Amino acid sequence: MKLEQGLGLEAFATALIERRGGVVQPQGDGLCAALLTPGLSGEATESLVTLAFDPDQAREAPDALMVTYGSPLLDRWVAEALKKGRTCRLWIRGLRTHPKALPSPSSALSVEGADLRFGDGVPRGFGTTVFSFRVGFHSDEREEERRAIVVDTFYGRVVRQFLERLGRADLAEDPGEALGLDPAERPDAGRLYEVAREELERGLLSDLQVRKLALEARRERELGRISSYFDQSVSELTEELADARDDPEQSQRLLGKIAAVQTERTRQLSQVRAKHDLSVRAGLSSVLEVVQPKVVFPCRIEAPRLPATEFTLVWDPFLETWLAPPCPTCGKPTTRFVVKRLKGLSCPLCEAGVAKAGKPGR
Repeated sequence: MKLEQGLGLEAFATALIERRGGVVQPQGDGLCAALLTPGLSGEATESLVTLAFDPDQAREAPDALMVTYGSPLLDRWVAEALKKGRTCRLWIRGLRTHPKALPSPSSALSVEGADLRFGDGVPRGFGTTVFSFRVGFHSDEREEERRAIVVDTFYGRVVRQFLERLGRADLAEDPGEALGLDPAERPDAGRLYEVAREELERGLLSDLQVRKLALEARRERELGRISSYFDQSVSELTEELADARDDPEQSQRLLGKIAAVQTERTRQLSQVRAKHDLSVRAGLSSVLEVVQPKVVFPCRIEAPRLPATEFTLVWDPFLETWLAPPCPTCGKPTTRFVVKRLKGLSCPLCEAGVAKAGKPGR
């Protein structure tokens, strides 16, 4: 199965209806006959209907149900898809995993002050988890968007450029014989979600700063406009009050107007300030786990007068790259190791005193 980018409403509806046990029969561009199961029809029994995805086709078929953005029918189908599809697992097929077809592992790592030895590469099953979040920005305007964070389930790191390639991958809903591999070890799901959530928050903080500056500029313009209007009104009333100083009744009436204008000014300024408060809400909407083979090479670093260090080096045939192993001292991913007799194995960041122990890299 190919994962298509930018699927239209007709493709979405067809896939949803067929996956829920219904039948779809195309009847031309933007028009089809469909047998809807009870969950999709909104009725207690199955129903045979005509669906229109194009307004022109809907006019030619007056009995057709129009499926468009914002229609109750589509809203119900989207809710059904979300309810049934919060978790999903797919497998990537057709990747080259034979060790002889891969780059040499010695090109991926370098070690200063020790010998580096590699064992034979073995394909194993690895997972990559895609966390999809629904994010809403609330201020004088409301915006909602989707953000996906991809986390490698072996090292627990954020993965870049995964979704771009996933659109061109050969995906399967079942593993098949080709992916009957021993699974690699993985951290618990809670830790993976924590990594994704932290990455989401970092991105949101940056966006919030940009949005806050734009919002403050709009707020100041609106506050200035309101203040200028009411200041002008008070000024005019004050001039009238000066002219009416010999008329106590008129003066009292004008003083009441000035007080009312001041009260309204305060009320409108408070409304503008409240309206321009910025908040963001984010929630997890779905989780996709993509399983694929990766090739694991056992590695061994041997240095004089130090115990040997063993770890693994992983080749990702989907992203076509080596996954940098973590430094045993600081946990940061690295492709260079430094061996010192008193300090043992570390990375250049440790040597420079930059890395902080216990903070794995992203």
